[in-house]
Amino acid sequence: MASSKLDIWNLALVEIGHSELVANPDEGSVAADLCGLLYEQCRDYVLEDFPWRFAKRRSTLAIIAGTPPLAWGYQYAIPADCLRIRALTNPLTRTPLAEAKIPFERATDGTNNLLYTDLPDAELIYTMRITDVSRFDASFVASLVYYLASKLAVPLRGAAGGALADAMLNKYMGQVRIAAAKSLNEGFDTTPDGEFLQARNG
Repeated sequence: MASSKLDIWNLALVEIGHSELVANPDEGSVAADLCGLLYEQCRDYVLEDFPWRFAKRRSTLAIIAGTPPLAWGYQYAIPADCLRIRALTNPLTRTPLAEAKIPFERATDGTNNLLYTDLPDAELIYTMRITDVSRFDASFVASLVYYLASKLAVPLRGAAGGALADAMLNKYMGQVRIAAAKSLNEGFDTTPDGEFLQARNG
């Protein structure tokens, strides 16, 4: 498993056959500059793309003062570290079921990120932004390496980069499907993973 952001950069560079690895994030090489530009966007995309268990969080929402739109009964603040909402539930529910989805709307008032719903005492299940590489699991690292490699291929490999980028993206999607299958065997909270597999499999 990668132990640092730099490891992930270099693993991605190896995947596309780039001959010079990055020794220091601030070294000023083309590869280092591109990895620095793309890494955070790629990390957040991969976090959002699948309900990774290491990035799952449950949080009781805080009511925001004011009047929600007429269609809704309550308005809550969305946690600052929320990348993607997976489900809305109440604190007494262990595992929300797909057929019992609670309606909500995500919006903003120009200052706060808001969630509108009719549920009192709402609890949010979401994917949080994680920047600490030591918390990434092995499947996530492999997926992130392939996705970052797909973005690096064209600028670093020139004419050969297009086909290489497609190959890396296919490897990424395959790796995430493997992660989804593994995740289904890790607990009873299968709703988000099951929906993911249905979407990917058509």
